[in-house]
Amino acid sequence: MRAERALDITYGDGADRETRRRICPLSVVYFERVLLVLAHFPFTELTNTSESFRPRRAALLRAYLARGEEPVR
Repeated sequence: MRAERALDITYGDGADRETRRRICPLSVVYFERVLLVLAHFPFTELTNTSESFRPRRAALLRAYLARGEEPVR
């Protein structure tokens, strides 16, 4: 972050396919078990859907925490 360099990240999408992106991190926040990254990356399309994840939010968080992944350091 201090070097102000782009990062190449790999993550799983909703269909468990591996996705890669190059991002420009604007902020990185470390919590006990979570790493949050605020970043800019170019995209060609943004679609606002009517789907709400609010009813599933607690279940999604429980499932993530159950994986027991350690934050990136």
